[in-house]
Amino acid sequence: MVANKNDLDGHGTHLASCALGCATSDIVGEVVGAAPEAELVVQGAQLESGAMLLPDDLNEILAPPYEDDGARIFNGSWNQDDSQAIAAYTLPSRSVDDFVHAARDAVVCLSVGNDGAVAAGTTAVAHGSILPPATAKNCITVGASENVRPEIKAIYSSLGASFGTVIGPNGLADCADGMAAFSSRGPVQDGRFKPDVVAPGTSILERSPAIIRSSHPRRRATRPTVPTVSSAARARPPRWSRVVARSFASG
Repeated sequence: MVANKNDLDGHGTHLASCALGCATSDIVGEVVGAAPEAELVVQGAQLESGAMLLPDDLNEILAPPYEDDGARIFNGSWNQDDSQAIAAYTLPSRSVDDFVHAARDAVVCLSVGNDGAVAAGTTAVAHGSILPPATAKNCITVGASENVRPEIKAIYSSLGASFGTVIGPNGLADCADGMAAFSSRGPVQDGRFKPDVVAPGTSILERSPAIIRSSHPRRRATRPTVPTVSSAARARPPRWSRVVARSFASG
């Protein structure tokens, strides 16, 4: 099987625009990404069916742009889709650690996933739902916080029944200090705290491969949070290189 190089559902285009897009919307006017002057290397990983085609050894997709294109900041807005792997340290997680351990100037930012849900018999979002490879030790794991968009009236219950009667009626974008309820939670199975950082993940203006779609203008997910953080890494402070150098061998 070979991944399609086209953006079949707009996901990749949306994420790229969060990082370095520059466009004009009939909704909000000029829209500029977090790092509009950055350069981008794109890798196709989606089959015609919509399924993701990713190797267990992520060195296979991390090493080529690092070695051939000079890429140093990596954005992974996808997860291992396996119910048995929730919060686990898996082979893909291990391969991320191996890559960063060898490439000390690389920064890998990964999404926690969208598996946040209210725990049975409680009114709180359950812990331990983070998805690999974001369980890696040497990556920056990114969760979703809420935006503040007074004009957005959508509530969590509109996303499904998994948010209960307490969180369900709450707005998706009305609390800048709040975690998005759908954002996967740590810790990982071995007790490490994750995510490392959060960024706004609700009511994010979306760009399609052709134009900004006025009919579905705002997206909610943890995936758009990652390019915001990876773009910030492009302007990393002087101490950042020392933080990255404190990497772990896998295991």
